[in-house]
Formats: sequence, structure tokens, C-alpha cells
Amino acid sequence: MASKKIVNGVICPHAPFLVPRSCWSLLSCVDQRISVSRWPPALQQHFATDSAPKKQSKYLLRKKVESYKRDHKVKHYGVPDSAEKLDTIMRCREFLHNGELAEVMRLYPVLIAEALLSPRDTKTIAQLVHRKIRGTRNRNFDGSGLLAFTNILVRDLQARRLPPESQAIVHLLSIYKETKEYESGVQLWQWLVQQNEEYVSQEIYGSAIELLAYQGEVPLSELEDLYATALKRFPDGFIEYHISPEAVLPDRSQPNRIRIKAMLLQGIITARLLHRDWRNAYIGLDVCLRLFPTQTPWRIFEVFLQERPYAEAFPVFMMACRSGLCPKPEALTIWLNAMTQSIKVNSISHCLLIVRGFAAALQGYVGAGGQLAPHLLGVVVKALDSMVPFRSFEQKPSENGKLVLECAEQLMSLFYYTGIHPTLPTLGTLITLAGKAGRADIFESATNMMTQNSTDRNPIQYRICLVAAGQLGSKSVLERVWQDIVDEAQARGYQLTQTEWVAFAYAGKVTRHVKYVAAQMEALSHTMTEEIQESIRTTLDGPTLSAKDNLREFDHEALELNLQQFMTTFNQVARMLQANDLQYFKDSSLPMILGPPIITASDEVLRAVYDKLTTVPDQPIPEHNSQTQIFVSTTGIPLADLRFANWKTINEILALAEHYEASRSSVLKQNMESGSPFDSVKFSQNLAHYYSDAEVARLTTIEKSAVDSAAQQDAEEQSVEDAINSVFDKRGRLLEPLGSQKSDEDVEVETKWAEVLKEHVEDESAVMTQVLRLRGRKA
Repeated sequence: MASKKIVNGVICPHAPFLVPRSCWSLLSCVDQRISVSRWPPALQQHFATDSAPKKQSKYLLRKKVESYKRDHKVKHYGVPDSAEKLDTIMRCREFLHNGELAEVMRLYPVLIAEALLSPRDTKTIAQLVHRKIRGTRNRNFDGSGLLAFTNILVRDLQARRLPPESQAIVHLLSIYKETKEYESGVQLWQWLVQQNEEYVSQEIYGSAIELLAYQGEVPLSELEDLYATALKRFPDGFIEYHISPEAVLPDRSQPNRIRIKAMLLQGIITARLLHRDWRNAYIGLDVCLRLFPTQTPWRIFEVFLQERPYAEAFPVFMMACRSGLCPKPEALTIWLNAMTQSIKVNSISHCLLIVRGFAAALQGYVGAGGQLAPHLLGVVVKALDSMVPFRSFEQKPSENGKLVLECAEQLMSLFYYTGIHPTLPTLGTLITLAGKAGRADIFESATNMMTQNSTDRNPIQYRICLVAAGQLGSKSVLERVWQDIVDEAQARGYQLTQTEWVAFAYAGKVTRHVKYVAAQMEALSHTMTEEIQESIRTTLDGPTLSAKDNLREFDHEALELNLQQFMTTFNQVARMLQANDLQYFKDSSLPMILGPPIITASDEVLRAVYDKLTTVPDQPIPEHNSQTQIFVSTTGIPLADLRFANWKTINEILALAEHYEASRSSVLKQNMESGSPFDSVKFSQNLAHYYSDAEVARLTTIEKSAVDSAAQQDAEEQSVEDAINSVFDKRGRLLEPLGSQKSDEDVEVETKWAEVLKEHVEDESAVMTQVLRLRGRKA
């Protein structure tokens, strides 16, 4: 048994091919009863044996367990010794099951005093508190009581009165992170790190790294050291090798059998993103998708959606959907709303990329098992509305604006028959769009639908109708809408606000109906303050708003083609909803990136490169017969193909990120020299840093088949050697980690190495050897 432990400490059973052939003879003295079924054929033959391992005595095993408990002072938690105590703990667990935290908090002092809680109870309590605190977000709710109870849990944990549990501690650290009580979280972590393995684990280290990253006071280098410490403290299963970017899986078609906690990777990935080490963050995501192609936690994808620009976040989101990992509707809504804001800072051609990305993202979301809620439909209609600028009454509605409005109307009609009815905010957006496009008929139908839900109407919807009526230039519509607002205010007993009066005054001005505004001011003067009257006079005397209608200048045929593709995607989504079916991504043409691909090599070339980098040269790729179980994702993709597809997408994202970061560095330097401010948010929203207008035109004005044909023709011109060079370059094998500035010597070395690559581009072996040497790997 001792010899077996020695070998297991030297040879990873999931990667025995790491043992050099020259060392095989040194293992001949080892107990040959060790299972070698997972070893290479040569090793299996070398250590083949017919002898069976001996069974250990049950008596000796029981004595060892008792000795361990005695030596480590194992405490028995959650074992009541009376009927009364049993009733108390059973009621507590029932409250936990029903989510009644208030009752649990009431019983908690008794549970602690009698030591009735088990580690599982600790986990359930912490999980419930965490869920309740998350539920208070964006609500006018005081969560101080929940935070105070969290502090009590931590106090009892440190006093050894509350039994420790790894997931429970992760929840406690996450609570401090999400409530921004960083000091309390750091104090808890400083206590935990000094305890034994009963209080710390891989997950807890990952959660602590994430907490410290959001606190922002610890440099990335120290967080990387903490990550390395976790790997050394919990070395079981050769985890340090398997989560390295260069690790090789024993079988790429099978699920991961290695016990690795994704929370540790989540923590360091989050830290790298928050410290702008984007390259290593994406490499970390690549590791996760290699190890857990269908089980990567959604939170890892979500942090990329929060921290990286839309052009990079889109393929990350699509990878999650392709893997069958469906996000929560709340997270999707927040992301799409943020992307709607980016439409305002992009050209129309880039706006079309964003809107088409909306359609593809929702198709991927539904295909992964998500449900298209009414508010998500509203987000899409809002995105279409953002493309059409505000129009004054004097400006004639453009044909392109009418085309966008018709698309929005068709979209709402399509989903109405699938049971997804528009909400009041969605109807309000449609009314706004109708006003911009000058379509009185759609304005009337939308306002009629809104009237049917009059019990839920609020002043915001009335103001939207006022502004749209002004853009339509209809005096009768303006009078009707204003009278509805006045009647609603009188029925509910509230005073009209300054915002409503100003909107009414502006609508009266643009419709040349100022006399009606004056008459209403006189009739309702008793409800108005002097400040409101002054605001109305300022509005009537001031200039009218005007905006440059970029949509009017856009090519009508190109816009029509894009909107047709947009509706084609949503027709597929509607069919999926009606059939209640998942997207079969294997045979799907769903786009994984917004624009044209940067890496244009064919799949055959990329597969050759992928095989060279993800297999051991002397180890044959595992062969499967008819009895081998083929593991497939819920979206219909075999794991081997899914890992390859994710690897390709990561390469593409790295190429996109390089374009963006180079542009950002250049603009930031120029702004610093000129002393002008740098708007990082607006800069990140602009897709021009990823795709030029010419590249967008290539994608948006040519049929997809033509685009694919052109891409295939370009791919035939790229050799395997070029593809290897491109992939290595995108994955940063020639670059230092972000955050450390390159010296002149480093730049000179890279320049010389680029010349070497150019000279030896036809010598695949030389290029591979040199690149692996730069990455610290042996050929």
C-alpha cells in the first residue's frame, strides 16, 4: 500500500503519459498490483500482473477511523439526544426547505446552544441568507438585518459553535462581496487562511480571490500568488498540471474525471478581468471549457459580459448557449439593456451588427433552454427604436425609419401568437417608434392596446404618448392624450408634475397648438406652481429639438436585407418556442461572432493545429468502438467537437481583444498628451474598434452564402504553418502578461523572433520548437 501511495503521488492516473519513457524501468520495483488500466499500452504491458490486491481487514479499518476521530477531535454535530431537541431541529429544517428565514433566525439561538446543527444545515442557512440578500437588489428594502445575521453566523463559526462547511463559507464570503462589506470579508478570510482543511478548500480560496479582486486594494500579482498557494495546498489529483493552459486531456471525447473545483478558476479569472489582464482571463476561460465543456458555471461567463465590450462578450455568451448553459433571464436582460445603450454611439452599419446580434443571442438563449419572457421582447423593440433618431415635426419621416417600425410591428405580432404579449413599456416603445416614423395608424392601435390595460398605466406612458403625438403633428391626438392624462390625475388624486407639463408644452409647440396649451394652463392654474409655469414658458419660447437622421442616409436595400435576416432569425425562435425544442447547434449556422472572422483558416487546418497542441506526440488518440459511450451536450454536440469549437472561438476572441486593446492604448495615449478626458464606457461601446465600415459592409450587404464562400477561398490560401503562428500569437505565447510593460529589449527580441518566424515559416518543426521554447514547454 505504501508503494502504491508513492506512485500515486508521482504519476497522475489521468495523465500517465507524462512519465518519460526513460523512467519506466525505475518503477519496476514498485508493487505491481497498482491498477494500470488507464496507462499507455507499453506501461500496461510492462507492469502486467494476474495477482489480485488483498482486502483490508474491516476491524483494522474501523480502528483506523476511530483513531483518526480521536486524534483530530472530530465533533458530532446535529445529533439530538431528546425528543424535544429532535422536534426543534426538524422544524428548523422544514423552515429551511420552505425558505422561511425569519423562523430559522428565531430558532437559531437554541440550535447553537444545543449544538443541533449539522454541516449541511450550515450550508442551507448560509445559502438561504445569500439568496434573500440577492433578492433585495434593485428594491427599496433594508437588508441590514440579513447582514447582521450573517455577522452572527461568522462569529459562531469562528467560535467553533457553528459546524464548518465549505459551500457555506463560500456563501458568507460572497455575501460580504455583494454587499460591499469588504472589510468584514477580508477579516473572515484572514482568520480562515490560518485554519486547517476543515475550514478552507479550493472553493474558499477562489471565493476569497474574487472578494479581494472586487475590493481593489490587492494587486494582481498577490492574487496570482494566492491562487498558486491554493494549488500547492490542495495538490490532490495533480490539479496544478490539469488547470495549466498547456495540459493535455487523456480523452477529449469524454467528460472530465479529474476532481477540480471551478470556483478556484472563477476567482482568478474574475481577478484578471478586473485588473485588465484580459489575455490570461480568456486563457483561463479556455481551461474551464476544456475541463468542463458542459458544466462551466454561468458566473464565469457573466463576468465577461460585465467587464468586456459587446463584440467580445457576444461570442462568450454564444459559447455558453452552444454548451447548453442557459443564463438567468435577469442577467440576460441587464446585458441586453447595456448593449442597447451602445447603439447611440455607433454608426448605422455597426448598429445593424448589434441588432442582428440581439436576434442571434436570443435564438441561442432559447436554444439552450431559456424562455423568452415578454420583457425580453421589449428589450429588442427598444433596440430597434434606438436606431431611429428623434424627429421634429418639420422633418419628414424617412423610409428607413418606417422600415424599422414595420419590423418591430411584425416582431410583436409574431410573438403574440406564441403567447408572448407586449408589456406596457413595450407598447410605449412602439408608440415612440410610431411617432418617429410618422405612422398614425400604428400609434392608434398601440394606444388602444395600452388603454385596455389602463389599470396598470403610469404617467410615463402618458408622457410617451404626448411626445409621439407631437411628432405626428396631430392636434386632435394631442388633445385626446392630454385629456386622458388630466382625467387620470383627477381620478387618482395626484398633481400633474413639471415633466408632464413640459412634455405637453413641447408637443403643443411642434404641432402649432400653443393656444390649446395656454387654455389648459389657465384652466388648471390652481394645480400649478410658479416654477412649473416658468418651465412651460421657457419651453414655448425655446428652440425645437432637431437631430441628424443618419438612418435616412443609410442604404435602403442594405437595411432591408439586414432586417429580413433579423426577422428570419426570430421566425426560427418562434418555431422553437412553439415546438418547445432545443437548438441543435451541431448543424446550426448560428453566428458565434458579430462580424466577419479574423482567423480565416479552414477547419481542416485548424483541426491539424488543434491536434498538435492538445495531444501527446507519442501517444495515439484514443480509438472508440461501437460499445464506447459517446458523450453529447444537451445541444447535440459531441464533447470532442464541442471542445474544438470552443478552442476556435477563444482564438477569435483573442484576436478581437488585440484589435480593441491596441486601439484603446493608442487613443488613451493621444488623450493624455492632449489633456482631453477619456470616456472609457463610450469607447468600449463603439464597434468601430473591432470592425471597419468596409468589413461591416462585407457582412451586411452580401448574402451569407457569398460570405462563407469568400471565407473558404481565403482559408485555402493559409497553410498549417501560418495557422500555428496565428494561434500561438493570439494566445499570447509571444507576449508578456498584461500589466507588465515591455522593455526595449523585449520589443527587440520579439522583432527578431518575428523575422525568424518569417524565414522558417515553411519549416513547421522549427516554428513549433521555437514557439514551445518561448512558452516554457519541451518539444
